[in-house]
Amino acid sequence: MTFSGAESGSIKAADSTCTVIKGELESFQAPSDQNAGGPSVAGVQSGTGWMMPVSTAAHAGGYVKNNATGIKATKTGESWTVTLTNTEVVATSDLGQAVTLNGTIVCGQVINAG
Repeated sequence: MTFSGAESGSIKAADSTCTVIKGELESFQAPSDQNAGGPSVAGVQSGTGWMMPVSTAAHAGGYVKNNATGIKATKTGESWTVTLTNTEVVATSDLGQAVTLNGTIVCGQVINAG
């Protein structure tokens, strides 16, 4: 996954965890790759769309976006993949700074909660 804007780089998230409720992906969490210094990325279905918090070392408050766009979850067999396409999140401490995410998160661990 790549990120660009106020901060830029790429991350390879290992140990991604996703929660599925009634056959629908409800949340995902991709922890940061500590060796690369990239952000941790998460998403939660909020009823009207995805709420995306992203935390980085450079921005203590991180970035967030309610009703984030460009997020698509697909299931192939028993595996889930989340694709982010031009998904923008805004810095909580400076609304003028944003990061755009592009790439995929493969759910390594899937929790079926209902």
